Amino acid sequence: MLFRNVEVSGRRVDVRANETTVAEVGDALEAGNEEVVDGSGGALLPGLHDHHVHLLAMAAAENSISLSGIADNSAVAEALRAADATLPTGAWLRAVGWHGPDLDRAALDAVVPDRPVRVQHRSGALWVLNTRGLEAVGLEEPDGRLYGRDALLRERITSEQTPDVAAVGRRLASYGVTGVTDATPTDRAEDIALLAATKLTVLAMSSPALTFEGNGPAKILLADHALPGIDEVVGQMHRARAAGRTIAVHCVTTAALVLALAAWDDIGVRPGDRIEHGSVIPDDLVPVLAERGLTVVTQPNFVAERGDDYLAEVDAADQPFLYRCRALLQAGVPIAFGTDAPFGDP
Repeated sequence: MLFRNVEVSGRRVDVRANETTVAEVGDALEAGNEEVVDGSGGALLPGLHDHHVHLLAMAAAENSISLSGIADNSAVAEALRAADATLPTGAWLRAVGWHGPDLDRAALDAVVPDRPVRVQHRSGALWVLNTRGLEAVGLEEPDGRLYGRDALLRERITSEQTPDVAAVGRRLASYGVTGVTDATPTDRAEDIALLAATKLTVLAMSSPALTFEGNGPAKILLADHALPGIDEVVGQMHRARAAGRTIAVHCVTTAALVLALAAWDDIGVRPGDRIEHGSVIPDDLVPVLAERGLTVVTQPNFVAERGDDYLAEVDAADQPFLYRCRALLQAGVPIAFGTDAPFGDP
């Protein structure tokens, strides 16, 4: 492929590339038997890598009702009723992106009582099910709220179509994204196998219990609603190390970050170990991260997407420490960016 009239390092040039290599850069290159693209003076960039996404969740979101930006109960109810009217009898109603109004089993029953419903919080950490939904998956939760139960729901909801991961790959490629790190802590080999359909370069995480050829870091999720004890975290880290893997730890609160650092103090940090999110990093922990050599994979897009909510809902003392970049770089902490799609906008 020949790119004409593109900007590279401040110059307008032509660039010839084959499948894997930039073969030639120059002025007025002669076209051969190849596709020619006129860049019209635009910058020519290498493919982008999103360092934290959830590909299967992105695919599933395409077949879900979006509640993003809906801020009151009546509007949520209206959206769910409208979706209910379009679905075949007995099919699941799946909604994502909910944030704001309180939802529980009773509230969903009042809106859609006659089919199974599940609504995911925009964080991805919580599902709320109505009574029909709980019956369908064999659970009895008085308020219908399920934290961290994604694996169980996938196992017990078998009626839905396989997510179209190939379409996700095409969408990301259209943005210039050619590689991703899938940060889902799955323990199912079949989930990993599905990711190849993106046709992207994929570095896949998994739980410490699942290893596979070419595996990425072992993902340890420190859930804020039920933080584990340090012995449990250290045990998971030891399992990852025994398999020769680096470690990625999900940390969105100061408490989770302190716990992760204490566990790393026990087993030691290796190159490639990373903090996922680092949503709140107080000043006194920045030099600790630098000393340990840990990478922080953060989501500055959340500040743009959710800034008003953070001002209203996050403790004022924590607001200066949300999704930090400059302070980490100045301290020598390596950082990488990931959108956390579909929970962030890719």
